Amino acid sequence: TVKAGGVAFAEMPLDDIGKNAEIWEKAVRKLRGRLMPPPGSRQPDQAEVDAFISALEDALDNSAGRSVAGHVPIQRMTRTEYGTAVKDLLGVEIDAENLLPTEIEVGGFENIAAALSVSPAFLDQYVGAARLTAKLAVGDAVPKQASTRYPLPQGNQGAHIDGLPLGTRGGMKFRHNFPADGEYRFTVLDLDVGLYTRTMETRHTLVLLVDGREVFRKALGGPEDLSLVDHGGAPGRAKIMERFSNIPVPIRAGVHDIVVTFIERAEVETDEFVSTASTNGNFGTGLRAPRMIDGVTVVGPFNSPGVSKTPSRERIFICQPQSGEERACARRIIENVARRAFRRPVTKEDVDSLMPYFEAGQKAAGGFDAGIEQAVAAVLVSPDFLYRAIRPRENKNAAGDSSAFPLSDLELASRLSFFLWSQGPDDTLLKIATAGELKRPEVLEAQARRMLADSRASSLVRNFALKWLNVDNLNAVQPDPLLFPSFNDQLRRDLKVEIESFISSILLQDRNVNELLTASHTFLNERLARHYGITNVFG
Repeated sequence: TVKAGGVAFAEMPLDDIGKNAEIWEKAVRKLRGRLMPPPGSRQPDQAEVDAFISALEDALDNSAGRSVAGHVPIQRMTRTEYGTAVKDLLGVEIDAENLLPTEIEVGGFENIAAALSVSPAFLDQYVGAARLTAKLAVGDAVPKQASTRYPLPQGNQGAHIDGLPLGTRGGMKFRHNFPADGEYRFTVLDLDVGLYTRTMETRHTLVLLVDGREVFRKALGGPEDLSLVDHGGAPGRAKIMERFSNIPVPIRAGVHDIVVTFIERAEVETDEFVSTASTNGNFGTGLRAPRMIDGVTVVGPFNSPGVSKTPSRERIFICQPQSGEERACARRIIENVARRAFRRPVTKEDVDSLMPYFEAGQKAAGGFDAGIEQAVAAVLVSPDFLYRAIRPRENKNAAGDSSAFPLSDLELASRLSFFLWSQGPDDTLLKIATAGELKRPEVLEAQARRMLADSRASSLVRNFALKWLNVDNLNAVQPDPLLFPSFNDQLRRDLKVEIESFISSILLQDRNVNELLTASHTFLNERLARHYGITNVFG
């Protein structure tokens, strides 16, 4: 056999071209560049070369169409999928990125099965996340007071921040899970940038909003505050900040959006960016510098009446225990949670294996809710929740090939939902799969279209398309400040939103994939349009 460049083409039949697709694709590139056959060999005319290239490309395309994904016997849920799944399952939002270990990326993706390793330390973090999630979901009849600090995110504090109310400048927005009804106390942390109290000579107004509703407003700065700081120094500064410490706000249990920001001053001459403030004493330039905060702490609850009705409890407690019927109600609750978590109908044995956790929790804490909390935590660390497994098959397929076989309806439902939504099947998909209808092509297509039309399909853009395009690499881009003086973290976020919006418009609206390269439209706001030099874009 003659080898060219270490490759024996005679041993690579075209009828099985897919096994060596990478080599054949390289050969196509060399043929196009007239590097094959090598110089000195008989050279075919261009028509023969073009015909051969066309035949190779057709064979490669046909091979790709017949490709088999391969057998992935077991795949662990990623931390992104875990966070999405528990939100859908229990209505609880957790910070999965900080609670769970960082995933190993392969080719920009973090959901490659072979890279999803497991270690004892890893499992400890998942157990901790499960306990926290279960506690947040069930609530606590006697909630313990806890303190959470939210640091100020990176960004330009001298400009309006996207997502905050119009007419404001600087500040921050975050989501907080309030475990029970009660009073919560907010403290705005001041960012000390040196001996001089930043912008204290100017009067500013700080506001605190919960779900868009203003619950606190207070002024700081101006001649009186400046005098207090000048004469009192650090104690004077601390006295001023007492106005923004332990701000009492009654809040219902659940997840709420919190905004802390400053009212835009009407006498400002322009809305152009001022330089981003820094903590090294270099205040930058601009018509004025913004007030600065260093974050917010939330402490509570105080004076809580106990467990209240929350979206999470509504999903979990599908029955209320009557005297002597606690075990029956517990079994119903556990079966319902486990069915959705395990992505399949549960058996009596499944529920039996979880009941001891309910009994232990009930005995230890002396309450029905405590038992349910322990059972929910057990569900969240079960292999049936954390892993997606493909059952081995004994029989061969129609072609007599035992290495390839169709997925069961439930396996197909899980693979489809995790691909499109980064979470398990919803009740509709699970019901169809349980009935054995999902394998029918028309049903599968209808479900795929339904799921793509759902808002949860945005996960497909974020977790597949944006990873494919390595959009996260924008975080490392540092343009020349002399050429792009207005480039900042907000503009960086705008670029990501533009890409995500553009991909969504193609992918989720079922447009021609060629538009990824040929589309004449994009998505801009005023800041990004100014960066591109596009006029007449406002907002």
